[in-house]
Amino acid sequence: MIAEGDRLMAAADAFRPGSLPTQHKQDVHLRYYRAYICSSHRLKPDASDTDIDALAWPVDHEKLCNQLKGFLVFIFANVRGRGSTSRVVYNTLSECRESMRFWVLRCCKNLSDPDYKMVKDGMMETMRLLRNK
Repeated sequence: MIAEGDRLMAAADAFRPGSLPTQHKQDVHLRYYRAYICSSHRLKPDASDTDIDALAWPVDHEKLCNQLKGFLVFIFANVRGRGSTSRVVYNTLSECRESMRFWVLRCCKNLSDPDYKMVKDGMMETMRLLRNK
């Protein structure tokens, strides 16, 4: 009985709400973020996931906020939009922001509400800036 409860608790920790397309989008954005971390920290191509995660999810929440803002600028500058526009549209940045909010909550267990608000607001400020570019 206890083993079954432990198994269910482990499954609950790994459970991801949302549809499969949403989860796929979150995974793509996480891959982009990890590539940004490797690039911005000049990591070697053979860097371990542990090394990348240590840099991607710092304990210093101000540093995390700055990295996520930099990531949105990275997406804006490097990802091309579909159709006639060459830049990503605001909706794409919004989807990326929502994915990163999911990953922040999942990967930063020690994040308090004020810290989370700072991270969320920082990404919004950056998106408003990029919208006007």
